[in-house]
Amino acid sequence: MIKFKQYLTGGVLGLLLGLAFLGTAATVSYFGAGSADQLGVSLATLLAGEDQTNNVLKTEQQFSYKAIPHADTQVKASAGFIHSISCVSDAAATAGSIIIYDNTAESGTAIWTMNLGAVPYAFSAVLDIVVTTGIYVGYTTTADVDCVVSYR
Repeated sequence: MIKFKQYLTGGVLGLLLGLAFLGTAATVSYFGAGSADQLGVSLATLLAGEDQTNNVLKTEQQFSYKAIPHADTQVKASAGFIHSISCVSDAAATAGSIIIYDNTAESGTAIWTMNLGAVPYAFSAVLDIVVTTGIYVGYTTTADVDCVVSYR
């Protein structure tokens, strides 16, 4: 086994990195005041989300959603992230736009716009946009559009 010892600035914490070769697990330990402050990580066991059969580390995205039927709506009143929007019209669709604002009202920075014709439609768009103020969805069509926004 080969060991490396490194001390962080000011000597507050010591980092001992032990690397083992020939099939033995590597460990990382942070030494503090006592055993309650120690953190050990071993590659001999599964990590959260690890799929050893397929040799991948799996992650999942988690979002809240808000249905926005027919009317301009505030989705979120603070900074966040818009993952996607899905919309469908009724059979008698009218021309207009769906606009997403980085704001808490229908004003300010328009970050996404979809112009629509007077034909029935259904679509989903992955946006993955960071917002700094809030999320507001506005319509310029009549009450013939239903949308769902996924966000966090």
